[in-house]
Amino acid sequence: MSARVLRPYQETGRDFLAARRRAGLLDEPGLGKTTQALAAADQLGLGRILVVCPAIGRVSWIKEAEHQHMPRKVMLADGKPIPAGPVLVIASFDQIGLAQNKPLRDQLRKSAFDLVVVDEAHYAKSHAANRTKALYGKTSNLIGGLCDGVDHVWLLSGTLMPNHAGELWTHVNALFPEVYPDLGFNKLLTRVQWEDKFCKVRDTVYGRQITGSRNLEVLREAMAPHFLRRRKADVLDDLPPLDFVDQEIEVTAPEDVANLLPDTYQGLSDDEFLEALAGQEAHLATQRRALGIAKCAGAAAWADDLLQSGAKKVILFAVHKTVIERLASYLADFNPVCLDGGTPHPDRLAAVDRFQMDPACRVFIGQIQAAGTAITLTAAKDVAIVEPSWTPSDNYQAACRAHRIGQKDGVLCRFLFAPGSLDARIMRVCRRKAAEIATMFE
Repeated sequence: MSARVLRPYQETGRDFLAARRRAGLLDEPGLGKTTQALAAADQLGLGRILVVCPAIGRVSWIKEAEHQHMPRKVMLADGKPIPAGPVLVIASFDQIGLAQNKPLRDQLRKSAFDLVVVDEAHYAKSHAANRTKALYGKTSNLIGGLCDGVDHVWLLSGTLMPNHAGELWTHVNALFPEVYPDLGFNKLLTRVQWEDKFCKVRDTVYGRQITGSRNLEVLREAMAPHFLRRRKADVLDDLPPLDFVDQEIEVTAPEDVANLLPDTYQGLSDDEFLEALAGQEAHLATQRRALGIAKCAGAAAWADDLLQSGAKKVILFAVHKTVIERLASYLADFNPVCLDGGTPHPDRLAAVDRFQMDPACRVFIGQIQAAGTAITLTAAKDVAIVEPSWTPSDNYQAACRAHRIGQKDGVLCRFLFAPGSLDARIMRVCRRKAAEIATMFE
């Protein structure tokens, strides 16, 4: 297959990466960061590449590798011998983070890669996560991590700090310590010192909590030489718009959509409200699942009506596997494909291809964490969030599966809500945050 012809902004992104050993390409989702990274590697003649990405992202990397200039063997990291010479090895964050996968990590560390690409790099935002330690070492100083000793390390993400500036510390400390003097410090900052400088922090009875960011102008200026960020509106004149709206649906078992939180939460601001939801996630797990199930019939009826009215295809996102299975059952006449965290890799690739290419397959139902990044679903222009993630950027990323290069129509993402309940506010806040998230680095 012939190499891709790059758009002008992609040539700029390629050249930006190729000029830097450590860099972050932070374009909005849908602008082809994978394409730009491989083109930059080709430009430099980097033959041995390790890609670390979400499990679903392996589909996109395999597809994109077909368009490379340089011939490389493409393989999944599975413990099999890694050959000498040009090779592209693809590992998931889950693989490198599992304690029992130390032999795999050891093999990857010894494989003399020229480049490590960390795709959807916000997956490594937590210093305590095993996947972050696997990449950057136990204290985010590279020692012992997969990036240790590798000449080039490039980060790809449309939402590198999904919630606040504290989530940049792992990347900065590991890969960009030279910015500390530009930030006014003559030494490396600990995570707590970084948070004190760039985050709004408060002490609560539950411990230290981060409620937002501050001093972002100083941080943006210091990171500008290392990060490149473009918006779709700035570089794709021919890409139709992405809009977000709330959509009311009927629910079964109204008692399951009653308020999930005590009345004391009703007076919180939207930011405080989302923080409270996330902090209560374990406590709310049962109620949250019941709410999703109660919305299934109404969500399916909405999708059925849309498809019967002329829409070619529709994409639905949910959180719980039970909800996904019920939606698929209700919409069986439209030959749905489903993708969740337990879907085997070959089946993920087949599901995406079928939805994109088979006119009879009119519904894609994805788990928002497993299918919300790194895949292309431009066969549809209608997206619905049945169950939202309480991390704002996850919902925006999910909508961008349809709103990306190749989309010829405006994309409308609906947040389906149960009227007269706390769900209405949850969906309203999530919808507004999704609409705002694109400005995180602006």
